[in-house]
Amino acid sequence: MSALNPDLFTALRLAGLMYLLLPATVWLVLRGSHDSVSLMAWCVGAALFGLGYVLIGLRDWAPNWLSIHVANPLVFASFALRVSSLRVEAGRTPAWRKGMLLVGLCTLLFMVAVTQSAGLRILISLLVQTMGTAWLAWTAAQLWRVSGLRVARAIAVAFAGLTLIMLWATWSIGLSGWPAPSV
Repeated sequence: MSALNPDLFTALRLAGLMYLLLPATVWLVLRGSHDSVSLMAWCVGAALFGLGYVLIGLRDWAPNWLSIHVANPLVFASFALRVSSLRVEAGRTPAWRKGMLLVGLCTLLFMVAVTQSAGLRILISLLVQTMGTAWLAWTAAQLWRVSGLRVARAIAVAFAGLTLIMLWATWSIGLSGWPAPSV
């Protein structure tokens, strides 16, 4: 692959690195003006997402236990943390227990899929991420309804759009299958 035409793993590494840098920026900008629990949960969640994608992007070099078995649950956990952050911002109790229970169940489902095939593993990972993105969009919309914050509306719209894109990708892969990557 040339530098102008990067492969999927390069794109995932770059997206992951961006997601690792953005939370640090958000933390530095907002640390004095927002609830520290909420801000920490958002930033740690976003960083877990980024780290997970960096590890998935290292699939060609990193061992399976790291690039598959650790990376995907990190991405799954990122959604629970960011949803809890938005709930705190809305004055609601964080969903720590519910979130971690869902992360555990999704991870278990993912690990079962890992034993079946690479295609099913990828499909389940995308499905969980689609549901997590939808959960984020819904929670941001709830925050917008109770607070009227324009940034909450922007987050809701952005994650709703991403949910539709991920739903399409998940649907496409589910219908057409996925060529098994070299393991």
